Amino acid sequence: MPRINEIWVLLGVNIMLLSLTLSSIQSANWVQTPALILIASVGALTTLAASYRLINPHRLHIVSALAGICIGYAYGLSLIPSLALIDRFSELNYRLYSWILVIFGNDVTTDTLPLSILIVVLTWLISYFTSWFLIHHKWVWTTILTLGSVLIINLTYVPESYSIYLFSFISVVLLLIVYINTHRYEQYIKSENIPHPRFNTLTNFGIGILMSGLALITALSITIPEDSPTPLKQTFRPINRYVNQIRVEFQRIFAAVPTYRSDSIRFFDRVLPLIRSVPKGNETVFLANARLPLYWPAIAYDEYTSTAWRVDDIETKPVTLFESSPLAGEEQVEEITTLGPNAVSYTIQMFVDSPYMMVAGAPIYLDPKAEQQIPNSTTYEMVFSDTATPSDNLPQDVKSWLHSINGSVAETGNIELAQIPSSFIIKQINKTLNGSSRDTKISIDTNSPDYYKDLRAALEQPGTIKAISFQRAIATSSPISYKPLKTLQVNKSYDVVSELTSPTEQDLLRASEDIPHDIIDRYTNLPKTLPERVTFLSKALTKDATNTYEKALNIESYLRELTYVPKSSPLPHKVDVVDHFLFEDQSGYSDYFASAMAVMLRAIDIPTRVILGFGPGEENPDQSGFTVRDKDNHVWPEVFFTNIGWVPFEPTPIYPTRVRATTAQRLAMATNSGIGGMQKRMLAGPSKLDTSSEDKRERDDLGGPLSGGQGAKEPPFRHFGSPLGKGGLAFILSTLGILFLSRLVWIRIYGPPNRVADAFSSMRSLAKFLGLSSNINQTPYEFANNFSNYIPDIGSEIEEISDKFVLETYGAKSQDSTDLIQIRRTWKSLKQSLLKTLKNTT
Repeated sequence: MPRINEIWVLLGVNIMLLSLTLSSIQSANWVQTPALILIASVGALTTLAASYRLINPHRLHIVSALAGICIGYAYGLSLIPSLALIDRFSELNYRLYSWILVIFGNDVTTDTLPLSILIVVLTWLISYFTSWFLIHHKWVWTTILTLGSVLIINLTYVPESYSIYLFSFISVVLLLIVYINTHRYEQYIKSENIPHPRFNTLTNFGIGILMSGLALITALSITIPEDSPTPLKQTFRPINRYVNQIRVEFQRIFAAVPTYRSDSIRFFDRVLPLIRSVPKGNETVFLANARLPLYWPAIAYDEYTSTAWRVDDIETKPVTLFESSPLAGEEQVEEITTLGPNAVSYTIQMFVDSPYMMVAGAPIYLDPKAEQQIPNSTTYEMVFSDTATPSDNLPQDVKSWLHSINGSVAETGNIELAQIPSSFIIKQINKTLNGSSRDTKISIDTNSPDYYKDLRAALEQPGTIKAISFQRAIATSSPISYKPLKTLQVNKSYDVVSELTSPTEQDLLRASEDIPHDIIDRYTNLPKTLPERVTFLSKALTKDATNTYEKALNIESYLRELTYVPKSSPLPHKVDVVDHFLFEDQSGYSDYFASAMAVMLRAIDIPTRVILGFGPGEENPDQSGFTVRDKDNHVWPEVFFTNIGWVPFEPTPIYPTRVRATTAQRLAMATNSGIGGMQKRMLAGPSKLDTSSEDKRERDDLGGPLSGGQGAKEPPFRHFGSPLGKGGLAFILSTLGILFLSRLVWIRIYGPPNRVADAFSSMRSLAKFLGLSSNINQTPYEFANNFSNYIPDIGSEIEEISDKFVLETYGAKSQDSTDLIQIRRTWKSLKQSLLKTLKNTT
C-alpha cells in the first residue's frame, strides 16, 4: 500500500487539476450547476475508503457510481420548482426520456436541465475514477488525458481569455510529472541499496520545477503562425472532420446552451436547430466571382419539429449535366445568348472545408462533378387481376390514374405509353407470357436519358401486365443539396453554370393553384403540437388575398415589421419556437423569420421549405465578385409555384425583399446601378425595419421594392446592330496578328535550340535582356561565372550549357541526338527556374 503522505500528495494534485477544469466550466456558465468543485472533492476523497480498507474495491466502484447518479438526479429534482415531490419525479423522468429520444433521433430540445444533471454525474464519476487510477495504479496519463480533454473541449466554445485555465492546468501537470518521476527515482535508489544523497529529492524537485517553468514560458512566448504547415494540415484533416462531426452533434443535442464564440458551425447536416448561436465572425467562407449578388443555398429543410428543421427520407443520385462547359466565353451577354435568359456562370473558391456546394439556381454544368440529394418519392405498386381495384388509402391522383388504366389492362393485357402521365415514373413492370405461370420483371432505369425509349420497349414486350411499380416525378425538381464527390478543401474551387428561377411578379400572380400531390404531402406538414393561434394569425393576414403570391407577400410584410436581433435568447421548456417568436418575443434572427413565414404558409396549405445558406456577401473592391463571410450565414423560406418551381422570399428585415425580374433584367440593374446597390442592407445593431421608405414603397415594374432605392428605370437593353462594328473588328484582328508575330519572334530567339551553340547564344541574349552587360572578349566560362553570380538560382543550368558549348567548340566533341535532347531539357529547366525566381522576386 502507498505511503500515507504520498496518497495525500497525489490526491491533492488531482483535486487541483479537477478544480481548474471545473472552474473553467462554471465560469462559462453554460447551465445552472451546484458547487462542482465540492462534488469533485468528495468524489475524489471517496477513493480513500479502499486505501484504508474500509470497503472492498469492486464494491466501492459500484457504490460510487450509483452515488454519482443519485446526486445528479437529486439535483435535477431541485431544479423543478412549484411542484409537489411526487410530481417532480414524474416531470423529471419525462424530461430525461424526451432528451434521450432527441439523442437517438433527429431533433432538438430547448431543455437545459438534462445537461445540468449530466455535468453533475460526470463530475462525480470523473473525480472518483481519475483519483483511483492515480493513487492506486500511478496511471498519470489517464488522469491527464481525461481531464485535459474535458478542459480543451470546454475551451473550444469560450473566448480566448479563458486559456489561462489551460496554462494553469499544464503547470500543475508538470508538477505532477516531476513528483512522480522523482518518487520513482527514489524507489530505484532504495532498491539498488545506493546511499541516498543529502538534499537529493529537494534538488531534483527544484530542477524539475525550473525546467517545467522554462518550458511553459517558452511555449507562451512562441508566436504560432495562423496558417499551419501543409503536412500538418494533411495529417490532422481526418481528425478535424471527426471533431467537426462531434461538434455538430453537440450543437444539436445541446442547442439550447449559449455559446461565446462569434463563429458558429456553418453547415449543419440533416437537422437545423432553431436555437443555434448566430454566426457573427468575419472569417471568409468563400469567394464568388458572380456578376450578380446571388443568395447561396447549402441545404433545404422540409420538416418542422417545433424546435428545429430537418430533412429525412432522401436519396442520392448523380447530377446529370453537360460534360463540358457550354459557355462560349466569360461575358454574361454571351452566356445569355448561348443558354437562355436565365443562365449565369460563376466560380466559387472555398476558404473552409465544405461538405456542400453552394449552387445558386439549377446547375447546367458543374466542375468537379457532384451528386445531389433529392426527396425519396413514395413508390406505389398495383397488382392487376380480375377482382383487383386500387386501394382507398392511395392518394386521389394515384387512385384516379389506376382506375383509368385498370380497364385497359383487363381488356388488352397492356397499357399504352400515352396513358402514362408525365407526373408518374414507371420503375418496374411485371409481365406473364400467355400459357406460362412465370412472371418476367422488367426494371427501368429512371435516371437514364433514354428512359422513355426503355419504357416503350418494356411495354411492347410480349405478355400480359400483372403488376407495375411507379413513383411521382416531381421530387427531382426539389433538390435538397449538392455535394462534391470529395469534400471541398481549403482553397479549392469549383465552376458552375446554372439557370436561375427568375419569375416576374406577373408570372407569380398568374401561377396555377393546382399543386402536385407529392409537393403537398411533403411540404405542408406541421406538428400536431403547433398552437392554433399561429393558424388563426395566418388566416387573418391572408383573408383578402386571392392567390398564393399575395398571401406570401402579406405574411412577408407582416414579419418584416418585427425586430431583428442578431442573437438567440433562452427559450422555455416545451415551447414551439415559431409560436414563441410570433406572440411572445417578437424579435429574433433570420432562422426565426424564415421559420415563421414557412410555418404560417403551411398552416394555410401553401407548400414551403427553408434554406440554410449564405447571403450575397460583400462586393470585392476590384469588382470581381463577392466575399462571403461567417456573418453572412442566412436562412430564408421558399414557396412552391406550379410550373415555376421554388421561389425565395425575404421576411428578415435587414435584407431587401427579393427582386422579381428575369436574369437579364437583373444583370442590367447590376450594370446600371453597380452591384453594391443590390447588396443586402445591414443595420447597426438590433433595429426594426424603417417602414417609412422601402416597405411602403410601391413595387416597381420588375416586382419587389428596388434594392437600396436603385434599379432599372428603363428597358435594360437596346439593339444597335453589331456590338463590334468595323473598327472594333479591325482592332481585334490587328491585336491578334501582333500577338502571333511576337510569339514567333520569341520562339525564334528563346525556343528549343537545335544545337548546343544555339543554346549558348540564346543564353547570352537572355542575359543581355535581363540587364547583364557582357564583354565580347569574355571566355564562355567567364560569362557563365558572371551570369551565375547575377542569378544564382539557375547556376547549374548555366554551367551545364557552357560546359557542353566549350567541349563542342574547342574540344572537337561531335554532337549526337542524346546531347541535343539533354541540352533542350537543360534549356527548358533554365527558363522555368528563371521564371520562378522572377515571380518570387516580384
